[in-house]
Amino acid sequence: MSISLRARHYWSRVEYSDFYELLDDGYLSPSIGYDTYGEDYNYNYNAFTIDMQYLWRFAPGSELSLVWKNSISTNETEIINSFLENLNNTFQSSQVNSISLKILYYLDYQYLVKNKAIYYL
Repeated sequence: MSISLRARHYWSRVEYSDFYELLDDGYLSPSIGYDTYGEDYNYNYNAFTIDMQYLWRFAPGSELSLVWKNSISTNETEIINSFLENLNNTFQSSQVNSISLKILYYLDYQYLVKNKAIYYL
């Protein structure tokens, strides 16, 4: 038997300071940008996941697996520079939880045929 727990946090942020336009001759021209792109151009993305697995190998080739997964994902335009404030904001977002159960059981066909456990019609 074993239990494993994995927690992952991914944080990506983009804060734009200047905008440029690409001209036909290949040069860049300063762009007003803020008026062109609106106010929702900054990007603050967080993904936090937890995976917990209980695994029981009860016979050769046979196992029972119980898995719980928790996922939080946020995508905002407000940039948060403090890691702890950002993480706290992430935990206040909605979560997706799932639980799955899987049972694998190994049947030895040769053993069943040899002991005539399988009858042919």
